[in-house]
Amino acid sequence: MWEYEKNPPHQAAIDKLKSDNDREVTRFSAATAKARREQSAKKALSDYELEQRATRAKTQRLRAERLARIAAATEPAKVAKSQKKLPRRININ
Repeated sequence: MWEYEKNPPHQAAIDKLKSDNDREVTRFSAATAKARREQSAKKALSDYELEQRATRAKTQRLRAERLARIAAATEPAKVAKSQKKLPRRININ
């Protein structure tokens, strides 16, 4: 702001204030960046967990559908097979 010759103690005090201010700015920006990273990590983890839950639910649904399809396809064959194994009754009337 005002550029004039300052005595050494005054200049030392100004330099110390500047360095303190710079350190505070650096700390604040580091703390802000750390908080932002933590928040981003929490969001990423929750997104990952949601994806995993959705994948497990989808897998469970598809597995149930597949097993139902297999059961439906093999049921008539089992019934037909079991009917063939039954002994024929002979009517002696």
